[in-house]
Amino acid sequence: MSASGPNILWICADQLRYDALGCTGNPFVNTAHLDRLACEGILFERAYCQSPICTPSRASFLTGRYPRTTRCRQNGQTLPTEEILVTKRLAEAGYTCGLAGKLHLAPASPWSAHLTEPRHDDGYSQFYWSHQATPETPGNQYGQWLKEQGVAYHTPNLAETD
Repeated sequence: MSASGPNILWICADQLRYDALGCTGNPFVNTAHLDRLACEGILFERAYCQSPICTPSRASFLTGRYPRTTRCRQNGQTLPTEEILVTKRLAEAGYTCGLAGKLHLAPASPWSAHLTEPRHDDGYSQFYWSHQATPETPGNQYGQWLKEQGVAYHTPNLAETD
């Protein structure tokens, strides 16, 4: 992007409630890096989710339209290709858009070679997909990156942390 446009870092986490961050008043968590980003950038303090379900919610905030009009009302539905994402508009304006994680605007087919979701012209030139819960899945690019670094993915046993 040219120096005239602002940098944009858009963090979307599933089921992240407003009160789950230190910067929004939670005294029990340590979210120092996110708190700093909120302090130095923009923190949306009055944003409302159009759907509590992943695919309809993402389709809504990425298109600016209600789930009813995007035709994504439940998980397992594919966002129609004529829907235009904000990331496509940003790419058209000269931004380099990247995604790390899941887009989840289409179901991930268990029959595909890499278990990735089909994509349409979404504006992302960098796409590091990671939808599966297990890092060993070939389509889980985060798990594959960890493996390349020689790091084993480990989920801590919460009972051991007491």
